[in-house]
Amino acid sequence: MAKKTYYMMKEIISLDKEAHKLIKEGRYKDAENKLKLALDLDDQNVYTLVGLGDINRKVKHFTEALHFYEKAIDIEPTNKYALAGLGDTYRGQKNIEKALEFWNKYLTYNENDYKIITRVADGYRRLNNFEAAQTFYYKALSINSEDTYALMGLGNIYAIARQDDKALEYYERLAGLSKNSVVVLTSIANIYRNKKEFEKSLDYYEHAIEISPRNIHAWNGKADCYRGFRDYQAAINAWQRAIEFGMNARVALTRIGDAYVSLEKLEEAEETYIKAISHGYIKYAYLGLIKIYVKRNQIEDIRNAFNLLKRKEPDDPRIIAEYNKFIENNGN
Repeated sequence: MAKKTYYMMKEIISLDKEAHKLIKEGRYKDAENKLKLALDLDDQNVYTLVGLGDINRKVKHFTEALHFYEKAIDIEPTNKYALAGLGDTYRGQKNIEKALEFWNKYLTYNENDYKIITRVADGYRRLNNFEAAQTFYYKALSINSEDTYALMGLGNIYAIARQDDKALEYYERLAGLSKNSVVVLTSIANIYRNKKEFEKSLDYYEHAIEISPRNIHAWNGKADCYRGFRDYQAAINAWQRAIEFGMNARVALTRIGDAYVSLEKLEEAEETYIKAISHGYIKYAYLGLIKIYVKRNQIEDIRNAFNLLKRKEPDDPRIIAEYNKFIENNGN
């Protein structure tokens, strides 16, 4: 390549700046064309290579993104944008171990970047290494106490561990920063629901629905709260809305069937379970039907339902226990 002149460098800088502006506007193809012109002038320009890596990563052309980032790293091994880009690209490919390798390498040069620290924590959490994840989330919060991703990550870890009070501590801190986040509101509602504090839980689900009226998680949670109150008709109404907005029909209809059983509306329950099964096999709908058949003493229908369940899930402990109880009471 010819020796770079002042005017050539000026042109490269101008093209890179124009491309960066276009990337911010989401005009990736136009930005790519500018960067390729800059690369023709200087194929060793790290800024240009990283820009091309960023564009390809954003449009999920991960192999191409890796090529540009790796070339940038060959030229400048400590370039933080290329290292972060490599980590983000491997995350896009769902190769979390490789993503962690580059994010951690990034942190050796930029140890207090809480955004990358949080990505490392998220990576460990995805690998179920919760201890390491907590360490990095806490480190991120020590640098930026309002890091919403770190707060959410810690809340999620404690929720998984069923440490509800600790989970609430972080979710509620997050709610103070993100008052209109449906994810945060439903996460808090879920914790209160697990604690059987249904009134508090319902308040958060209803707030989430005010913000996002079609949110199926909030409608399902709301229905579950009404079930906790034994207000089964209200639960049925909420699950029907959840179905309307896209909740898995088999699951929601089975829960509606259970609610009808609790209301002693056996015909409606039977119809609903059968409707659930019409969407595909679901164990709990068949177990619900068996409850109805037991109440009606429909022995042959009970046998048929158990035979189907045993074929589908021969090792399921609940099915085995329920079947053994039936045999004990009714014989072979």
